Amino acid sequence: MYKTFMTLSAAALLLTACGSNDTDIRNTESTEENQQQSGQTADVQEDSQGNNQPKEEIQRPSEESVNQEKWSSLPEYAAIIQQIGGKDYQFKTVTDNEGERVLFIEQDGKERYKSIYVKKTKRLKIIQLDREGQIFNEVLQ
Repeated sequence: MYKTFMTLSAAALLLTACGSNDTDIRNTESTEENQQQSGQTADVQEDSQGNNQPKEEIQRPSEESVNQEKWSSLPEYAAIIQQIGGKDYQFKTVTDNEGERVLFIEQDGKERYKSIYVKKTKRLKIIQLDREGQIFNEVLQ
């Protein structure tokens, strides 16, 4: 009798605890949706020609130009571009810690090169992934 009572009590407690969590999640989701909707309507601004556009489009530079500035500020950027050419590449950071920076360089959505820059020794290695293998391994000045 005692075991049955304890089992039923534990089951009831478990079911009530699980059931109340769903309500909290639904309330949180609806609150987030309301905030997003109100934020979208408030972010409209007139430009110089009288057209209504979201503030984000007017004030922010394009993501591509921001990324270009970000990558071109790296010490190894000039050497990478010199070795692989000035084609339309996209850089993707794999690792960037105090010891080294590893980048994948993509073209047309496919990873073409991998660069490894050792910060302490300023050594740059560039590896062509689909053909020649390592194409550059020098200390940068």
